[in-house]
Amino acid sequence: MILRSGKRVGNDNILIDFNEASREWRKNKVDLGNGKFRYRIK
Repeated sequence: MILRSGKRVGNDNILIDFNEASREWRKNKVDLGNGKFRYRIK
């Protein structure tokens, strides 16, 4: 767990790069606006 101070405690030292995750998720999507997406047609 990450405390508000930024200190890590416990066993869950998994780092997630949310910017990278978002880029990967969007690779096969088309942004329709207003938070809506659809899959790209290949």
